[in-house]
Amino acid sequence: MLSYRRHANGGGKLYKEQVFVSRDSFVDADSEIYGDCTIHHSRIHKSHISNSQLSLTDSVDSVITSGSSLTSSQLYKSTVLNSILCGGASVRDIFLTEVTVDGPAQLVGPWALRGPFYVREGTWTRPPRGIVLEDESGIHAAVTESVPGYAYIACEHKPIADWLKRGERIGLALGWSEDLVSKARMFMEELADCPLPMADERIAA
Repeated sequence: MLSYRRHANGGGKLYKEQVFVSRDSFVDADSEIYGDCTIHHSRIHKSHISNSQLSLTDSVDSVITSGSSLTSSQLYKSTVLNSILCGGASVRDIFLTEVTVDGPAQLVGPWALRGPFYVREGTWTRPPRGIVLEDESGIHAAVTESVPGYAYIACEHKPIADWLKRGERIGLALGWSEDLVSKARMFMEELADCPLPMADERIAA
């Protein structure tokens, strides 16, 4: 049976010596922290956290693991694996794998998003559309739908019209194959031709 100690503020279980939780954090008795974890200035309720870093984050009834990093974020009934959340991100009833949420985006599930994808703003009650551009040499970039009329290539944010106008030249300059450039263009055309609402207005309100 694994040994653990109780956090002084809330009584949460802390397994192994690699776990550090600041004294001003709160970890309730239904939470478990294990593996290589560092947690500062956060509130943890009914959550399981391993091998991750948290700061200024609230986690309720969630699982955070696999090298995730959360700063100034809120999680409720969600699972986060190998992802980065920061800048006021709010995630509810979501399963994220290899996703960066870098800003005050609100993700409202239930739904899952498996990256590598990038989200920065907006209220989403469905997963942003995206594709991963890769060939035999590996992953070159992920393309992610953003707020209406915009998209990301990696973490660069531009109007879809700009990507359609200049993206082919940019891709070729980066050494992408013509096949990768064509895939990126086809996806941008799909976003332009088939816009979808980001959120159910009843939930976003």
